[in-house]
Amino acid sequence: MSQGVSKRLELCRSALKGNNSLSWREAGGAFFTLAAYESSMKAQNAAIYLLDEYGIGTIPGSAFGESGEGHLRISFGCLSDEDLEPAMNLLSEVSFPE
Repeated sequence: MSQGVSKRLELCRSALKGNNSLSWREAGGAFFTLAAYESSMKAQNAAIYLLDEYGIGTIPGSAFGESGEGHLRISFGCLSDEDLEPAMNLLSEVSFPE
């Protein structure tokens, strides 16, 4: 794994580590994770909520089948190095309404 990928992976992992609403799931070296979230919202509604409230684009886990419900696919490979850290800081502050 290159140093750039490793840095991106660690920034995203750290952003979710202290968050009570989102949980990190090992990505296996990929540029994305399928993060579990704490809310009764359906995955599609949770993805829309993150986009509307935080400007964070995700893919509902349900797009990958029934077992993906309750998860959001988060990609951390497309941001520039300058944009990655502020984006992960914002991600670390995410919370969902009950």
